[in-house]
Amino acid sequence: MKTNRRIIVLSLLAAGISTLPFTRAAFADDWLLTGTSMRTYALGPFTLKVYAIRHDTKGHPPRSKQAVIDWDMDKKLTWKMLRDVDSSRFQKGMRESFALNAYGDAAKISAFVGAFSKDQVRDGSAVTITYHASRRTTTIAVADGSTATIEGQDFMKAVWSIYFGKTDQPVIGDDLIANL
Repeated sequence: MKTNRRIIVLSLLAAGISTLPFTRAAFADDWLLTGTSMRTYALGPFTLKVYAIRHDTKGHPPRSKQAVIDWDMDKKLTWKMLRDVDSSRFQKGMRESFALNAYGDAAKISAFVGAFSKDQVRDGSAVTITYHASRRTTTIAVADGSTATIEGQDFMKAVWSIYFGKTDQPVIGDDLIANL
């Protein structure tokens, strides 16, 4: 029995498929988990957890943050909220992050942050940001049902720059590619 397992494992490794957990973990729908992280907020001497985040791609991007930003392939960011947060805070923070990364298309930014339409994003809810390469669109879906779809590869790069470009928490981008 052990011999058969070794043969299977060796066959998988020879084919370039890793058997270790969280390294190139592929899912039934062909999404590859590239990494996970945590967005935090410093409040005096305390650090508050805001949301857990994961990054998935279809395919294997190069292992650099800039390459992930530029990569024109299906990819998504998924947040799981760890506390209630006012939507106005997300809107303000996103606008500041776009500005920090020198992206200024006000119409696209407004459409994107407009998905945060309820007063709060609740603890336990999810936010998903998905780039569809074939359509060159970025869609944000907030747990309350609000969505927005914005066209353009330029916008996708701007959104991914929030996590992999200039940011106040660069460790997030490092964590989100740790499994590559």
